[in-house]
Amino acid sequence: NPLKYDVVIIDEMSMVDVGLFESLLRGIMPQCRLIMVGDSNQIPAIGAGNLLDDIVNSGYCQVVSLNKVFRQSENSGIIINAHRVVNGDYPIIDGKYEDVLFVEADRFSAAEIISSLASEELPKKYDVNPKSDIQVLTPQRKGYAGSDALNIKLRESLNPKGGNKQEAVVMGRLFRKGDRVMQIKNNYDIT
Repeated sequence: NPLKYDVVIIDEMSMVDVGLFESLLRGIMPQCRLIMVGDSNQIPAIGAGNLLDDIVNSGYCQVVSLNKVFRQSENSGIIINAHRVVNGDYPIIDGKYEDVLFVEADRFSAAEIISSLASEELPKKYDVNPKSDIQVLTPQRKGYAGSDALNIKLRESLNPKGGNKQEAVVMGRLFRKGDRVMQIKNNYDIT
């Protein structure tokens, strides 16, 4: 069933792998205009290929590059360090920037330190709600600072047991009413 559109826009193109892109190309009409939006310095595709870079560097497509950051100040340590990392330089972590914090921790204390930062120190310093304004990201699920360990530590500090909160164990994991959850896989059986 081809997509009968004049224009198709793909956002987050850096995350599209070869197989998905092939399916898309087979599914659009030959006269369709395809607009791809993405940042090759962000999350890459999990599957095969580095398509966005390959397409940009091929010279076959018209490319428009946006170079001005609007989400943060140009003087933000986050932005300055992002540019440094992209250019192959070490980030500046010496306390020069208020929005960049480097905390040295061994693997055994990492989850405890992250939990303390997310639930107490950062909310106090920036006057934010730890339950709605702070997001903790980790690149792995297992290990001392993986999402499994962090979720347990963060629940202890942000959604402690008590007050007759309902709990349920699903697929070996404890869930408590008030927990933050993220659906990471499509499940069409959920109504």
